[in-house]
Amino acid sequence: MVIQPANLNELTVALADANACGAKVASVDLRALNRLLAHVPEDMTVTVEAGLTLGALQTAGRAVTATARRAIISSDSKQCSRTAA
Repeated sequence: MVIQPANLNELTVALADANACGAKVASVDLRALNRLLAHVPEDMTVTVEAGLTLGALQTAGRAVTATARRAIISSDSKQCSRTAA
């Protein structure tokens, strides 16, 4: 039996069903469980689902960093325009 869940609930149900039937699970494909759940920059930690690849995590991290930089630059420029006025 190969399990390919689309979400955590499907995984839970499939494993419970396999256990109830005494079926052996040959493999579990977790590629669909690929979300970044939480990011705490101050702690330098992330919480991810098991199917998230390192490459996808790094790409997401770069996007978050770029967004944060734009927000800081935008905030700084607004502050400077208020000061200059």
